[in-house]
Amino acid sequence: MISVPLSIIFPDVEKLKKKLGIKLPLIREEKRIEQALMELTLNCDPRFWFKKLDFKEVSVKAIFGSSKDLTKVMDGFSEGFAVICTIGLVGDVNSSNAKSDMAFSMYFDRAGSELCENLAEQSAKILLERFYTGSNYELSKRYSPGYGDFKLEMQKALFALFSDEKLGVKLSKSFYMEPEKSVSYIVGVRKVSGGRK
Repeated sequence: MISVPLSIIFPDVEKLKKKLGIKLPLIREEKRIEQALMELTLNCDPRFWFKKLDFKEVSVKAIFGSSKDLTKVMDGFSEGFAVICTIGLVGDVNSSNAKSDMAFSMYFDRAGSELCENLAEQSAKILLERFYTGSNYELSKRYSPGYGDFKLEMQKALFALFSDEKLGVKLSKSFYMEPEKSVSYIVGVRKVSGGRK
């Protein structure tokens, strides 16, 4: 398990405003977004678990065999990582603002999703730097169960890769992750000539 500092995954407030559809400089809304981010950062614990993968291994080939889309994204990659990320139990925060203010609740939820997405992006970069020295390696796109034809049920196979670890994330009967603000994915790594893109 690797903990990630909040400072490297903290959402850009201007980008968050755009994603929320706030185009004008609305001071009240900006303050609510900032409040939502403050509550999130007080109550989250960004971390991730990973497994280094050889894509030729039987267990990994079985996962790839379930999805033409995943196989296409990983074409040309022979190794990589399976990763499970979470920002923690933010959904359990007892926020009086979130209970009484629908807009705040939406901002809180969206900001949590942004933190989780940023964590997924940074976790791949952290693993690349940790295991592949030099600048002549690149990452594939991250690919998660639920994308394209990579069925959500494949979460079970992905989580099975971590059977020897005590994860801070679990699967529901319908294959959704708990805590809610969690992401799982597979990413490939390959050597490139001319340095990293």
